[in-house]
Amino acid sequence: MGLAKVGPPSVRLLVVCDGVSTASEPAAAAQAAADAALAYLVQAVQSPHLDPESAMTEAVGAAQRAVSAVQLSADQADEPPATTLVAALVMDHQTTIGWVGDSRAYLVGPDDAWQLSQDHTWATEQVEMGMLPDDAIFADPRAHALTKWLGGDIEGGFEPSVATFAVPVSGCLVLCTDGLWNYAPSPERMCGLVAQLPGDATPLEVAQGLTEFARSAGGSDNITVAVAFV
Repeated sequence: MGLAKVGPPSVRLLVVCDGVSTASEPAAAAQAAADAALAYLVQAVQSPHLDPESAMTEAVGAAQRAVSAVQLSADQADEPPATTLVAALVMDHQTTIGWVGDSRAYLVGPDDAWQLSQDHTWATEQVEMGMLPDDAIFADPRAHALTKWLGGDIEGGFEPSVATFAVPVSGCLVLCTDGLWNYAPSPERMCGLVAQLPGDATPLEVAQGLTEFARSAGGSDNITVAVAFV
């Protein structure tokens, strides 16, 4: 995970990565990606000619190169490092999100919430194509299989998903791994969890509260949460 508050007071940067457990060195891959993406964004927001979406695309590209450069032992060569990534650049009244894989971004307001990212998974692709009923898709053992990730085994051209959103209400931006959202996948559930926390909670306390919820619900996967007020 990476966090930064740089440049003008209204600029915040968040990066969350989740190493793929079936690949080699997942923790190293996640840390390398987070460090590289955050470093690029910190530099990019200093420019008076900042293009948030271009900066986000380049930041994810830097993360991809960093993951590909993670050192492996000879017996790990067949399983290159891999990780997911979700990042946010918050500036004034808009937020630019970039993501690869199934780590998510939510915007949580006082009475409503929205999922800003869309998972790069088999299930999401099937839903988009209308191939099967939703209940059959999400019951399939392939449902959570990633269709995009950062790693040395990426083939062909690489394009992250990037989108910019106006922020319609005051609230908090939540970036998280599936270790949290598996227990609260819907925006409505995420909104309810945040609403249960004290009204004067800081972003760190919101992140801690959401992490503790996932732990108490089972904590069966890596739980990483980053929060910024918007």
